[in-house]
Amino acid sequence: MNTKNNKKFQETEKLICNTFLELLNTKKFSEITITEICRQAGITRATFYAHCRDTRELMSRTDEMLSADLAVSLWQYNSSHSDPWKLENCFRQLFDHIKKYRQFYRIYISHIQILPLFEKLPDVYLQISGKDIYGGSHRLAGVDARKVEFHSAFFYAGMTAFLSVWLAGGCRESPDELLQLIYDQYHPGQKTPKSHGDGFPSDPKS
Repeated sequence: MNTKNNKKFQETEKLICNTFLELLNTKKFSEITITEICRQAGITRATFYAHCRDTRELMSRTDEMLSADLAVSLWQYNSSHSDPWKLENCFRQLFDHIKKYRQFYRIYISHIQILPLFEKLPDVYLQISGKDIYGGSHRLAGVDARKVEFHSAFFYAGMTAFLSVWLAGGCRESPDELLQLIYDQYHPGQKTPKSHGDGFPSDPKS
């Protein structure tokens, strides 16, 4: 039976999402049709509708796939290093991921308030910023749950807006420059670890 837990169903959904991402590299979102997705993926319209009602729901399915891939990548990277969950490593992977799929995120981020991928990733990003604000351990032990709830909403909405500005500008700034901008919010005037350069390039490449 072809259910959502079925391997074939999951593989087909991944095929649909990857086909959509490929089309976004050459076309505007408004120009992509379900017929074209089906033709390029080699599936029927009935198969497409078994996964998504329309291209807007396909956006959400694609985000779920990319978020899961990033989460796996983060866990694999950090489990293989002796000093895991360092700010610069975690954020650098996030920025590289967003830039790689920038055509998708540039569209998707304009329709939402908080990127859903933050809900699916390890809470290391919140832990890093929360530790700087509240002190305490890496896991925010002892911090009032209500305060963490407020901080979570503030931090993730802010990060979504931050990434939106970066995407709108063509992802010109490097991961190190973005790290410095974030670090400046918590430690004004200090340099981030492994930060390179003192300013933005005069002629950055997208």
